[in-house]
Amino acid sequence: MRLPSSYVLFPLALAFACRDGEPGGTGRARAASSANAATSARCDAPISPLEGAHGAFIGTRFGPLLVRERLETGTEVSLSTDNLRRPCDEKSARLLVVRLDAPWCGTCIASVDRYAAVLRPFAGDVVALDVVFSGADNGPASAQDATAWRAAQPALPGRIARATDSTAAELLRFQRAAPAIFVVELRSMKILDVLANPTAEVVETRLRRALSQVGVHPEAKETPPAPLADARFSPEDWALLRAMRVPGAPPADPSNAHADDPAAAALGKALFFDPSLGGGASIACSTCHAPKRAFSDGRPTARGAEDTELNTLGLGPAAYNRWWFWDGRADSLWAQATSPIENPREMNGTRLGVVHCVATKHRPAYERVFGSLPANADRFPRAGRPADAAFDGLPPEDRDAATRIFANAAKAIAAYERTLRPQHSRFDTYLEGKLDALTERERDGMKAFIDGGCAVCHHGPMLTDGAFHDIRMPGSSPEGPAQRGRIDGVRSLLASPFRKDGPFSDARAAGAGLAGLVPVDAMLGQVKTPSLRDVALTGPFGHGGTFKSLEDVVGHYDIEELTAAGPSRTGSLDPAVVSFAPSAEQLDALVKFLRVVGGGN
Repeated sequence: MRLPSSYVLFPLALAFACRDGEPGGTGRARAASSANAATSARCDAPISPLEGAHGAFIGTRFGPLLVRERLETGTEVSLSTDNLRRPCDEKSARLLVVRLDAPWCGTCIASVDRYAAVLRPFAGDVVALDVVFSGADNGPASAQDATAWRAAQPALPGRIARATDSTAAELLRFQRAAPAIFVVELRSMKILDVLANPTAEVVETRLRRALSQVGVHPEAKETPPAPLADARFSPEDWALLRAMRVPGAPPADPSNAHADDPAAAALGKALFFDPSLGGGASIACSTCHAPKRAFSDGRPTARGAEDTELNTLGLGPAAYNRWWFWDGRADSLWAQATSPIENPREMNGTRLGVVHCVATKHRPAYERVFGSLPANADRFPRAGRPADAAFDGLPPEDRDAATRIFANAAKAIAAYERTLRPQHSRFDTYLEGKLDALTERERDGMKAFIDGGCAVCHHGPMLTDGAFHDIRMPGSSPEGPAQRGRIDGVRSLLASPFRKDGPFSDARAAGAGLAGLVPVDAMLGQVKTPSLRDVALTGPFGHGGTFKSLEDVVGHYDIEELTAAGPSRTGSLDPAVVSFAPSAEQLDALVKFLRVVGGGN
């Protein structure tokens, strides 16, 4: 959420730790007032204790709490904010500037370069600390997350550390905008200012004001305001928008050696539309993923062999995902394809049934891609999956052979799905420089999309961060039960033989990142941020198909809806979620914009 420069926030104060700031000067003059002399006389006096559980309001004491920083040696150390204080050193920096970031946060990514450029001239007066408050998927921030953030954002000045618990993220609950920037006077550890997703010009103005408050007078030189793109968007916002252009080919998947093989895609297409892949010979992948509905089904929740509780996601953006399903229980597109086939409530098929389907209907196409099927594939029972006597009673080598054919069929389906693309929309034409591709109303809606905080999570070419959040969205039934989300998805993924580092992967090293993935309580209720590509064609909306219209979806972000209780909601509201209550005019403009992005016109 972009707030005016005069807006004052009163979040809880929080301490962050870091190493000592670097001494130095940058053309500043220190005021030798009587007030400063008095401060110097008691510079080594103890600072006031922390008020409250995690701090107090602006004007009160900041800290001390811990973060962890990874040194150049690769070692991580715990650091305390109080260690930064050099209260009796007149040459030391006077301000600590703490910025809260997350790797999935679109507004954080888009603002880094200009933020860094503003801070550089103040290097001698300011200690900069960037705190990664959550990981790439919105789980706990790991050492690898902090290292990856530094590598991805080399312009960031100062030090980068990671939060060791949820306290840093909790700070966002009072402003619901990231990045959040805290300006702290280092001698007293007093919070002087708090900024919520500010422009570079606002950061510079407020830093100069804070330095003046502590007796430092920077050179009277301020950067003139940057021109607005399309008379609406700051450079930060325009960078955020430009990164949303429709992409080309999806990222490579080394775990599927045939991911981009046209012969595999042709086989996969035949399998995708073949109802005999399911148990009742009447349910195909295309039953729920219909091309005429942008490869979704137009229902609140999917209906296969039985009704389910989850909304069907369209396949246009699928090849660009990091994780699949609402709960992220698959880490590849081909692993995703294995799950609905054997799910009794979806296609109700079995891997032995897939073996017979391939052998009797698709043998030549299969063998062109994957090599010869077993000569005597008829020896397998007609149906059977793990936990069925027909499958479990097979010799180990036959179970392995059948599962490999099943996995190969899924890889072929994935190869076909990788040929699908989200639609090129008028929004993309606008981003290519043809500003009149959108109406004034639609451009007003785009402005509301940015200012309302939607792009914190909905950004990048697929307009999704690919991460998991609990936004307290109700499930398919108001009476519950609630979807447990990511916490169960991680458990399912780690137990799956089809994970990227598993025995059926073509490049087990591609799943190396799974080693550090563990379910934690904070994942309860988290679901994946859906792509907004093709969204106008894939309603109803939400993981439970709760919302019939895009207007209903936007209405959920009213603070009363976000905080509502009910048996179909679980977990805790994500502190980075932005509450948004647009006027009727803003709502109309925003929905018009979403329909353009989503392929509606």
